Amino acid sequence: MTGFAGFLYAWGTLDHAGADPSAETREILRDFTDVTRMDLDRLDEGEQNEEALTEVSEFIRVAAMLMYQERVVARAASPLS
Repeated sequence: MTGFAGFLYAWGTLDHAGADPSAETREILRDFTDVTRMDLDRLDEGEQNEEALTEVSEFIRVAAMLMYQERVVARAASPLS
């Protein structure tokens, strides 16, 4: 899960001046932090765990797109930017 730690580090280094993250983004960041704590080596290689990891991967993909939408796309479209 090294990529998530890098994502969180990069998020922390961005200039967020004047733009507090939404409640949804704060929740996503907490969830991402929890994902970085997962010990994948301790998981059994069963179908149930594989499905769960697939769901987590999909959540991460969608959550990252939502964060991008909130921070980059919406900010660029704002008349104040």
